[in-house]
Amino acid sequence: MDVLRAAGAANAKLIEDAFRSSCELRDIGTTMGYELVTFVANLLCEVLDNIRNGADYDKVLIRCHLDALQLARQDSYRNVSPDQVPELCDGLRQAAERSMSVAGRISK
Repeated sequence: MDVLRAAGAANAKLIEDAFRSSCELRDIGTTMGYELVTFVANLLCEVLDNIRNGADYDKVLIRCHLDALQLARQDSYRNVSPDQVPELCDGLRQAAERSMSVAGRISK
């Protein structure tokens, strides 16, 4: 039982660290005027916050957001707004909302 508790605490720390990092990235994106980075990082903050509050960990959803952040940091996307890549942003938003609404239904 102590091993399970320790594993849970370690995972909680990783999620907390990822949440804090995504919030910092969102804030930096806002400061630097990188709208796409800000948008993706903000959604990732929301997803990770829900996980911190008991929602299931969705590795694929998080990976999609990390991949989108990798794209957004490229020079050719640095000054792109979310409105200019609606397929990417709508897909991320819908996946995040679906994940969050499932978490909300489970917690009720």
